[in-house]
Amino acid sequence: MEASILTGALLATALAWGPLPVKEVVIDAPGATDVDRLAGILAVRAGDTMSRAEIRRGVRALVASGQIEDVVVEVRPDGEGVALAVKLQVASRIGAVRLSGLARRHQRIVQEIMDIHPGQPLLVASFEDAVERATSALRSDGFPDARLDASLDFDRTAGTVGVSLDGAAGAPLLAMSVEAPKAGLDAADLRRATGLRRGGRLSIQALSQSRARLTGELRKRGYWETEVSQPRVTGSGSDAV
Repeated sequence: MEASILTGALLATALAWGPLPVKEVVIDAPGATDVDRLAGILAVRAGDTMSRAEIRRGVRALVASGQIEDVVVEVRPDGEGVALAVKLQVASRIGAVRLSGLARRHQRIVQEIMDIHPGQPLLVASFEDAVERATSALRSDGFPDARLDASLDFDRTAGTVGVSLDGAAGAPLLAMSVEAPKAGLDAADLRRATGLRRGGRLSIQALSQSRARLTGELRKRGYWETEVSQPRVTGSGSDAV
């Protein structure tokens, strides 16, 4: 996540040209348990010379720590120097995690991709990306209508967030017929060559393996330069071809 840096009228007209000393750094981090540690990560202190590059470096370091979700830095004139007001949005720590609506195998897929556990800081942008990847994995497993709905319950007082994931696989995509008009194989040989059985679930992995198997079979038959195109599925649910 890109953190915000608000500098107001910094270096535009409000501040004089040339190096300026930092007179004060005030950090506002509601919910933080160790503000001194966060100040150490920012590493911009009173007495330093004002440097936009160092402020950006400190902001990126705070976000990279996994403890901070967003940063706003305001720089204002302070006598012959500047004062920095740093507003931090502390990442809430995960409380309870609930996963429902999916078969055990699909729960394992989601858990592996999400990789969230109580006590971890939760960064919303990363969490949303993981939900999208987990949903894609379920659909790639041969369930094109799979969904994964996420909800977050923030307790600002406790600094925690409860995570609920409610999924539904939907109907599987099943192979009802297999066609490869240019392969020169009858229906039974084509099924044996591809490994696609009638009623079998068409996951991305199964389709990729069927392509490789058919290529290998045709080359064994003497068609050395055979290339099999990516399988194309028509229909849906139990009527896929």
